[in-house]
Amino acid sequence: MTELNLELIVDGTLPSITSNFEALKTAIQTRLEDYKIQVTEDNLAQAKKDATELGKAATQLNKIKTEKAKEFSAPVDLFKQQVVELVEMIQQGQNFIKKQVEVFENKTRKVCEEKMVERLREFWIELEVKAPFQKSLDKIIDLVGISKVSKNSGNLTKAAEDSVRNLALADRAQQNLIEGRLEKLKSASFEAGLKLPIQASCVWSFIGDNDSDYAVKLAKVVQVELTRQNQLIALEKEKLEKEAKLAAEKENEKKLAFDREKMFAEMKAKNEEAIRIETDKKLFELSQVQPVPTPPQQTITPGQKRKLKIISSFIVETSKTSQEDLMNFSKFVACELSKTKLPPAVVTIYFAD
Repeated sequence: MTELNLELIVDGTLPSITSNFEALKTAIQTRLEDYKIQVTEDNLAQAKKDATELGKAATQLNKIKTEKAKEFSAPVDLFKQQVVELVEMIQQGQNFIKKQVEVFENKTRKVCEEKMVERLREFWIELEVKAPFQKSLDKIIDLVGISKVSKNSGNLTKAAEDSVRNLALADRAQQNLIEGRLEKLKSASFEAGLKLPIQASCVWSFIGDNDSDYAVKLAKVVQVELTRQNQLIALEKEKLEKEAKLAAEKENEKKLAFDREKMFAEMKAKNEEAIRIETDKKLFELSQVQPVPTPPQQTITPGQKRKLKIISSFIVETSKTSQEDLMNFSKFVACELSKTKLPPAVVTIYFAD
């Protein structure tokens, strides 16, 4: 394509303008001397008329200036318009070419970016970079350029491949650093007096910092964890003490309940023994009473006979004790002896008429 010749050939004659400028200037200066007066009431009307006349003269001169300037500038304005038209034509051609260049370069950059991303993934595999440490993908955009792809083969240039490999090497170095620090985190925790190792999540936000910053921040985390551990130990101790106190109180209550039951059982046994002894005594005394012959069954009326279900059978002679006393005593014996384990029997008490 031949080079475009943009030399504009301009041929013209500058206009030569002549006028009676000097003569008119002299006449105006002379005439203005006549207007240098002191305005009074007598010449006020003439002064206003003179001012109006001067204004008309100035307006007339401005009108002549505008008309003549437009007349003399017409060829110049035409020349300007023609040049603008030529410039617009050239700029349209330029914009078309620039757009095509932009399309081509964007396409080339996209190809370059895709090839760099593909190569970076290959380097990650080659260098055994784990997924959490593959951080350089967003840095590829800074390396992309149309000059990074070979015109002949369409592959990345050696310099571009080296740049991508350096990104992968940086990721691998970061992986080694972080894994080494995580490996030492457990021993560092125990050396600081912690019962459990610090979790990786506690240091992950700064684990990739330089050594001095990492050491300072790790020390703060260790101090926080030590404080937390001491608080948990204190709470656990307090909990165990409360549980032990509660268990002791329950055990004491249980012992007191057992002692009360034992005491009541012993009291009941003593009372029952005392009742048994007293009952045996009374039974013995009753056994010494001479029984009266049992009257024939047919001579006893229903109103004269009472039957009580008690522990032992005996017959008493009512002539030696009152009937009321005998009944009360019989009820007492029946009530008290019902608490024993002796087999029941029927006692028949006969009352003499």
